[in-house]
Amino acid sequence: LLKSTELRTRQAAEIVWGETSRILEMRGSDMAWDDWAAVYRIWAVRDVSLGGQLSEELKSIQRVRFEDLAMDFSRFIERNFPDWIQGRNTPLMPHNLLERVVVPCMKNSRETVLIVMDCMRFDQWLTMTPSLEQFFHMDTSFMCTCLPSATPYSRNSLFAGLLPRDIWRFYRSDWIEEYGVPGLNRSEHAFLRDALRRLGGFERPEGVGYVKISNQREGESLKRSLSQHLEGGFLAVIINYLDHLTHGRSELDVLRDLAPDVASFRKLASTWYESSYLKDLLRTLAARGATVIVTSDHGSVLCRRQTPIRGARGMSSSIRYRLGHALNADPKASVTVREPARWGLPDDSPSKTYVFARSDYLLVHPGMAREEVYKFEDTFQHGGISIEEMVVPCTVLTPKKGF
Repeated sequence: LLKSTELRTRQAAEIVWGETSRILEMRGSDMAWDDWAAVYRIWAVRDVSLGGQLSEELKSIQRVRFEDLAMDFSRFIERNFPDWIQGRNTPLMPHNLLERVVVPCMKNSRETVLIVMDCMRFDQWLTMTPSLEQFFHMDTSFMCTCLPSATPYSRNSLFAGLLPRDIWRFYRSDWIEEYGVPGLNRSEHAFLRDALRRLGGFERPEGVGYVKISNQREGESLKRSLSQHLEGGFLAVIINYLDHLTHGRSELDVLRDLAPDVASFRKLASTWYESSYLKDLLRTLAARGATVIVTSDHGSVLCRRQTPIRGARGMSSSIRYRLGHALNADPKASVTVREPARWGLPDDSPSKTYVFARSDYLLVHPGMAREEVYKFEDTFQHGGISIEEMVVPCTVLTPKKGF
């Protein structure tokens, strides 16, 4: 009796590793996107059900090598991502989400709502879904984010229905590729109207609703004016809370103390949801009979390791990915892209280079101050190549009748 929790956790860890090993051995080095999504689903579902104890137990099993598996995933992305950009066996990605998921839902539903939870991980979404089972039928698939797995790229790509490379080509005056510059996503509404008209999902651009929510007050306002926003039959909602929480944890020591690891950070997100406007909003949408699509533009990964990066002056300051000229980094800890167009990225100069961190590495420039490096140690970041950043949920919620 005293050891029941410990025994159940160990048993779950062995089951998860057994299922994971079976998937890995089934295809070996030729694993497909669906296989990696299945691995992530198994881990996340079990870990959430055990309150975060699973990860620690798995680490204690000698044959489990999380670092190796994370590196295998980054090598899988490195091999396959350019092919996906060329249209070969492309999984669900931000630039095709409107065409594959949103437009078909719009054609089959009187009201459709797309909710984009900025920086939401799959395990965080799992803590929110139990309260929705009473009201919705849920169909969850997985989307591969753009690279970099960051808001200026993935979320613009999602609303434009285009790769970042093509957004830059077609909307050159509306999208500036500078990390940290305010308003990088200011044209999303216009992108969305153009995309839906192009894809045949909506003939009247003025009927495309769009709301961005950054706090509780704005969320409550949306609840009160929901009918007005849905007059045209479609509404896109961006919820920034999880992104603010993720970046706030990097800035505030008190948030690091409140959420020192993945499980506690997930619990913090779950606590917010239980008392938030979002929970009530989803129930209201179910009562209206609206089809709801919930997804994210990218996730985040807890970064614990560092790797140096060098390059010419003018290198971007982002910590999980860098762009500039003549960039060099350890290939064991990063992926260097010297042909941006093949990766769906802007190729506005001949020697432009992107570097993406693998697994849980931070790209640290030798000139960074020690205090600045400390600010990012053991924090959740995004922009690189990891399962937690790049495998994000896409759930279609269909209302149950007479709930």
